[in-house]
Amino acid sequence: MKKRILVCMSFASTAFVACGGSSTEAVPKEELGVCSAVNEGAVVWLETENKGYICSMGEWKVENQAGIVNSAGVVKKGSVKDSRDGKTYSTVTFDGVTWFAQNLNYAIANTDSVDSKCYGADEANCKKYGRLYSRAAANLPNICPENFTVIDAGMWNYLTSNYMGQVLKSTTGWTYWNDAINPTNSKGLSLDPTGYCTSYDNCSAIEYEGRFWAGDANYVAAYYDQNSLAVLDGATAKDHYAIRCASFNAGTCNGAIGAGSVASVLGNTYVCDGGKWTNANHYGEGKVYIFQNIGNPAIKYGSLTDPRDGNVYRTVVIGGKTWMAENLRYAGVDGRRECMSDIDVNCLIGGALYYGGEKPCPAGWHVPSKEEFEALLAAAGPAGATALRSTQGWDENGTDALGFTALPAGSISDGYGFLGGAVFMTSSEVLEWDDDNVEIIGQDYLFATIYSEIDFYKANLVAGSVRCVMD
Repeated sequence: MKKRILVCMSFASTAFVACGGSSTEAVPKEELGVCSAVNEGAVVWLETENKGYICSMGEWKVENQAGIVNSAGVVKKGSVKDSRDGKTYSTVTFDGVTWFAQNLNYAIANTDSVDSKCYGADEANCKKYGRLYSRAAANLPNICPENFTVIDAGMWNYLTSNYMGQVLKSTTGWTYWNDAINPTNSKGLSLDPTGYCTSYDNCSAIEYEGRFWAGDANYVAAYYDQNSLAVLDGATAKDHYAIRCASFNAGTCNGAIGAGSVASVLGNTYVCDGGKWTNANHYGEGKVYIFQNIGNPAIKYGSLTDPRDGNVYRTVVIGGKTWMAENLRYAGVDGRRECMSDIDVNCLIGGALYYGGEKPCPAGWHVPSKEEFEALLAAAGPAGATALRSTQGWDENGTDALGFTALPAGSISDGYGFLGGAVFMTSSEVLEWDDDNVEIIGQDYLFATIYSEIDFYKANLVAGSVRCVMD
């Protein structure tokens, strides 16, 4: 039977609260890790002995079981097997998240930009510390085992804000350039001094420093020997760092299953995108939409499957016309579409943004004309655009009475993105003449805007949402 350790701890003071009384029986610290002032009050439950120990005045002493299991600081130790290569990783669960207690050591198929390596090209280092990965490899949706994702900057920031560095570091393997407080690893996370490799393929700092990708495109979490954990930027695409994976109970996110779902974890908002949970705050890149295409539960929707990419959309009949009840997400043959803030997941949540004159709808459907949008507004009756706006995301939410669910997905003009309203491309064109009406000097497309009402404006360098209408 494997040893399972549960830990409850308090750093607010040196007194431990609500974990029962302790005796004077001491045990060797090598059995339980370091006991010092840093983790005073930490409790470890040894299931194999059916006995608990408390760190008290530099010694581990026998503790009764009362209160340990229900304490807020409990840490549960377990393991997970990676079905891809059969490797088993130790895990620890605390604060509602299951964290890898080891660095990932999954060997991917290397390409010029997506690759992994062992520190110093030495397999012994992979076995001891796990592999080091390029940024592109860290961003693969399935780089971690199923139901796990790369610990992102939000999670690293949570750890740095709530725990002192030494309680997160492994108790062995570290060498210090200067005086440092010995790590206790009280949370069982066992962060290792993995070292790192630069874009020039030079590797350094093994046994002195660990750097970990943060699951947010351009950011890394760097763990230094000075007992602190900091989220830093500045990594290049070819730098190689370690990966830690985590899993949280936010529902299934596996390919199309759960796509677009939103969850709150450790104070961060996550969106299910491409088979992985993505932090809605992309550090340095803008934010992911936090609203969903929830629709109106009182409406009986139809369904449209786009044969070009398999995307499935709700449809709704309004004023005798069959409309898509979601914004189009099709990337196009040449990938010509815009996603707000250049974040792909925004195309999943709020739909893509297309420039005037494009024809992105599937066969049998078309971009609506000005007249069709006017008929849509007429069908809304006295409620007007209020009946068309979604019930979330707006400064003044609508009722979505017709099931159209217009989202404030915004628009892009001359490279700048604007949220706050719904802007839809129409198929209607506008010809502009010179002052004497002698010759055509330009040709623009109308865009329908939904705020308090439906209005129209002409432009040719604007990207807006698309709602297709059945032919």
